[in-house]
Amino acid sequence: IGVLITSPTGHVEFCNPEFEKYADSPSEHILETIFPSFLPSKDNKLQDPIGVAIGGGVFQGEVHLSLYNTMPQWYALSIAPVLDREGEIAHLIFVFDNITDRKEYEKQIVIAKSKAEESDRLKTSFLSNLSHEIRTPLNAILGFSSLLNKADISPEERNDIPGLLVNHSNSLLNLINDLIDISAIETNQFTVKKSECKLNQVLLDSFNEVVGNKSMLDQKTIKTVVKLGITEENFTILSDSKRLAQVFKHLISNAIKFTSNGFVEIGYTFKDANNLLFYIIDTGVGLSEEEKSIIFNPFRQADDSRTRSFNGMGLGLAISKHIIDRLGGKIWVNSTKNQGSTFYFSLPYIPVKNKFDTVVFPPQHKKKFNWDSKTILVADDIDSNYKFIQTLLRPTGVNLIWAKNGREAVDMVKSNKVDLILMDIVMPEVDGFEATRMIKQINGNIKVICQTAYPATEHQLACKECGMDSYLAKPIAPASMLQTINEFISKN
Repeated sequence: IGVLITSPTGHVEFCNPEFEKYADSPSEHILETIFPSFLPSKDNKLQDPIGVAIGGGVFQGEVHLSLYNTMPQWYALSIAPVLDREGEIAHLIFVFDNITDRKEYEKQIVIAKSKAEESDRLKTSFLSNLSHEIRTPLNAILGFSSLLNKADISPEERNDIPGLLVNHSNSLLNLINDLIDISAIETNQFTVKKSECKLNQVLLDSFNEVVGNKSMLDQKTIKTVVKLGITEENFTILSDSKRLAQVFKHLISNAIKFTSNGFVEIGYTFKDANNLLFYIIDTGVGLSEEEKSIIFNPFRQADDSRTRSFNGMGLGLAISKHIIDRLGGKIWVNSTKNQGSTFYFSLPYIPVKNKFDTVVFPPQHKKKFNWDSKTILVADDIDSNYKFIQTLLRPTGVNLIWAKNGREAVDMVKSNKVDLILMDIVMPEVDGFEATRMIKQINGNIKVICQTAYPATEHQLACKECGMDSYLAKPIAPASMLQTINEFISKN
């Protein structure tokens, strides 16, 4: 505790060693001088407290001030008068307690409390929003599915239902993929793999996929434009085609979602010799300065109120930013509220020369497969998965057998001539990895295709290590499954 005693006029009569430390001055430089807080100044924070003591009162409080030439500190301060026998003020006693550390702790506690409250609010909002975003497409999927067997719906309505089921299923799948990606980002398991990327093809395919979704453009009068910086069809750079397509689709979907009329334009140009600059312009609702500061944060949206007009989880821009950062670029936005937005992102231009001319294949008609002399073993413990494969492969004439766990699959290989196996990973008794190892020891020529709902990189590596020949991530597109099976069954 620092103690200072002065006369009523401010001349210092005593100071203890602790006050010398606070003032960063020896006592000989302090004693018999006027305590600076008695001198009139517009920055004098002790003028009123000293006035209270001179008036016969006692001041107690917290003050932030500089003693002599030291840096400002927080002090718990009390100033009390000392009276002589006649009742006149003879001295003033100042007691200083440095509470700077405590004030800093209090500040940190307030900040932490504010962050915790905001985190709790965001968590509550996120869970509520997640429930809404999952239940909405599920409600449509379950509702329309139940109508398929109704006799009182018209043929036109019945024909519309499959398309509606696919659209809502894709919405649900996109949400699940975003949640998996954001989880991978937060656990540092998000992968980016650079390879030859046909930029124009990736951009156009992404654009057509979003614009081709009729529900995105319902009741909107929007002109959509694509402007390619390089018109050469096979313009190729070194990048990650899959991740870049994710960014394009997120940004185009956002632009269309928040634009009711006007236009949406996406394109790119050369920023300089070593960098490409991409842009997505819209004439939508725009963003305020505060909204621009949060939209790239996960689970944050410009409007997260219950009365908001737009759906979504607030993950797309956060995922896009992480992808662009990992690809060596930057992403930012210019926007004016109620006038529109322009999202920009840059990528390093790393050209790739094609070793061979691109072969253009003529458009293929729907291919029919004839596998009536083949036997495929499906190893999967979920009934609905087997029913799907059974329905899909019925037109091919293939002989299908079903094992509900890994051990059954191994036994069936021993007792049947099997040409190909569709192997799930997670099954009772023996999992897909161990079952594949055992089957390959029995007959190394049998082709094993992994079909799994765990599309993580480590699972792909584990598939290769145990001897699987190919890998399909659920949900599996029918055309993709048929093409993969055909590729391998013809080798057997």
